[in-house]
Amino acid sequence: MLRHLAVRTRFFDDYLLHAAADGGCHQVVVPAAGLDTRAFRLNWPPNVACYEIDAPEMMAFRERVLAGQAAEPAVARRVPLAADLRGEWTKALLGAGFDPAERSAWLVEGPLIHLEAAESTRLLGEIGDLAAPGSRLALAHGLDPGEAAGPDSEPGSGPGSEPDGDPAGAPRPPGSAPEEDPAAWLTHHGWRATRHDRAAAATSYGRPPGYLTPRLSYLTAERRPPAVAPAVQGRS
Repeated sequence: MLRHLAVRTRFFDDYLLHAAADGGCHQVVVPAAGLDTRAFRLNWPPNVACYEIDAPEMMAFRERVLAGQAAEPAVARRVPLAADLRGEWTKALLGAGFDPAERSAWLVEGPLIHLEAAESTRLLGEIGDLAAPGSRLALAHGLDPGEAAGPDSEPGSGPGSEPDGDPAGAPRPPGSAPEEDPAAWLTHHGWRATRHDRAAAATSYGRPPGYLTPRLSYLTAERRPPAVAPAVQGRS
């Protein structure tokens, strides 16, 4: 577990910094932020606003501990929001200054495993509604559907792999729950998704082969522009 958490943390650290610095995503949103301290410890580029969202009890605990440590954020603007992801959290986010017309980066690191199918579908749908084209999304996913045969299966993909949704791995219908196959669900809902094998990620960070098993994956995705219907030519 410690190895997994270390590699996962580094992977998502790099993802957020790349999205902010090179992807033009100056709004970073962390739903179910928990004890996340990336707004304080990462070397952020200028003009980044970080929105941290969690239940009121958790946010009260976070703010109390941070104040006790006199912690200073490393982002230009940090916005803690007390809101339940099962409720009207989007109104709180918009009311705090989040601009859905601008690119954003979203990190859903853990909440999906704690939500029911309908709740996770709703959460990712709401994120999609707020994410402008070019926005980025990352989430942790448990078992890769392509690796379900057993612990000795070959990894399905690694860092830099091709986007999901090819004919060999046909996406599920749009109504499928995202936890069944998040990459396929995202592909159907306006994202260009890529799966990253965690064992390959560990190796890329200098860890020895076998440091982690290849059966867990991370997902990153980029919001695609909305489809444009073809123009209908008039008859002469």
